Amino acid sequence: MSRKKNSRPINFRSVKRYLSFGVVLLCLYPFIKECDRRKAIKNDDKEYMKAVVTYEKYYLPNNPVSAKFYYQYQFKVNDNVYNGTTMDSEYHPGDSIEIEYVKNNPDKNCPKDYYK
Repeated sequence: MSRKKNSRPINFRSVKRYLSFGVVLLCLYPFIKECDRRKAIKNDDKEYMKAVVTYEKYYLPNNPVSAKFYYQYQFKVNDNVYNGTTMDSEYHPGDSIEIEYVKNNPDKNCPKDYYK
């Protein structure tokens, strides 16, 4: 029995091109996600409410020397708990902060008037 060779040889240039494209998309994903969140908060129907600042810390990326961080906040919509970042070092655990969120998607939230 002889095997018939029907498959084409692998073109490593095209594989390398697709991998490079995938790596670029992976690096851009956080920025694309943030742009989508910002657009939704600016343009979609919003709700406003008070949230409570928690002890959870959000460390700023690319800041290894000072390890600067902001506290996160937590709020509840329809018995579901959502989180966000205060983006201001003035807030401390236990404080309340006024936030805005997209009415149909509370995962997209920010401190009130953060995106003016």
